[in-house]
Amino acid sequence: MRRGVFERIPAIAWRQKLRQAFAAIIELNPLNKFQKILGFGAAFTDASCYMFNQLSGDSRRRLFHELFHPSRDGTQRLSHLHRLE
Repeated sequence: MRRGVFERIPAIAWRQKLRQAFAAIIELNPLNKFQKILGFGAAFTDASCYMFNQLSGDSRRRLFHELFHPSRDGTQRLSHLHRLE
């Protein structure tokens, strides 16, 4: 039976966990290669651009130097600027 969209439902009953959680094991094998990674990137939304503009000019220059300057390890290679109209 499907409930109505705005029908009140009973509150969730919180309780103690029943058993111990187990740690997931991730095993990396550098000999297994599946695909090349071009790089890691970011998307600049209107909100992030607004926050960049809240930084002082010097702080903004340092941030963009850290992110994009070729002399930095881990430099962002791919970035997208989203423009809302």
